Amino acid sequence: MKARDIGGPLILLQLWAWERITIARPIVTGPENPPLIQGPYPLGSQHQLRVDSLGRRWLSVHRRRPQGTTITTLLGYRDALDNMRPDQFVWQPYPQAIFSFLPEACYNDSGEWCVVSPMICFDIVEWHLPNRVARQFGWKQNIPEPADTEPKLHKMDKRGAHSRNWAEYHSAYLAMWFRRYQFRFIGVEDNSDMGYNDPYMVWYRDRTRRFISPTFQQAYQAPLGATAYLAHGFAEVHRTCNTEIQAMPQEVPPHYRNIMSNIRDNTSQSLEHVGYSHLLQQFHQPTQETQVEEQHEERGDGSTMQESTAEDDETLQVFRRRSRRTNTSMSPINEQGTPEPSKAKKIWSRLRGKKKT
Repeated sequence: MKARDIGGPLILLQLWAWERITIARPIVTGPENPPLIQGPYPLGSQHQLRVDSLGRRWLSVHRRRPQGTTITTLLGYRDALDNMRPDQFVWQPYPQAIFSFLPEACYNDSGEWCVVSPMICFDIVEWHLPNRVARQFGWKQNIPEPADTEPKLHKMDKRGAHSRNWAEYHSAYLAMWFRRYQFRFIGVEDNSDMGYNDPYMVWYRDRTRRFISPTFQQAYQAPLGATAYLAHGFAEVHRTCNTEIQAMPQEVPPHYRNIMSNIRDNTSQSLEHVGYSHLLQQFHQPTQETQVEEQHEERGDGSTMQESTAEDDETLQVFRRRSRRTNTSMSPINEQGTPEPSKAKKIWSRLRGKKKT
């Protein structure tokens, strides 16, 4: 999006961001003797109680720059947003206690905050969908129903329609607005953090753009900054999983191999997304057929994979304990770029030999 494509009261967008996103936002300076209330005083140093709106606390006379702020560029803000923690976003910046400091005009229409309804201003019609941001009201966010925002409405303007009666033209939306209180959304109260595997988070990750920075853009930090440091850690996890998969014989229960394969594949996709896939080029990922051939060659008896048993699980646990002591993840790389046989394979061979005897 280019600057000439942006319109509307951008000051509202700025205030929305400062109220919710804590990254490098200004610090509000309160009065010397604030009223006795629970928590920090929410208004600015020269605020007039029940006269000024809450947005006035962000005026320059009330705020100061936080100490130690080093983010000053667009790339810096992008990288900071890409690496946000859950505690750096405030879902409910307007607690009930604030209302007593504000004029009635700020909360008289609070009954409309949760209605699912079109909002109309002459030719402009926009849908208000609070059910898709339930956490802003302290409610549990469920997977929302599909919503038709009617893109055709976004292409409509008053050009060439100066004499059009918009009330008549948008009569269907006006009828829904007059019945808006029949469509109030009421959720289930839940202020707890959402887990990574929460159904909504799984649904959300599959549909959204999770990173602002382009994949080809390096992080603004030094080469060994936060993003690069994490990328090298992911690459090491990928290499460790790949080495252990190659070392596993057929006796290993299939679900253990699947878990390691999923971890390896997820780290690979993450590194590709942030532009660090070159860290994987030195690693060789054998195909399933190659793994089977290597395992049969090592067994030497041509037998097929057996079903998982309690004894197999016990053998796997023994292997894990021994592999941690012998540092199996540090298999050397030969001139062809493939891992040399690791100590893990030798351990498996000894374990199988003891099992047969």
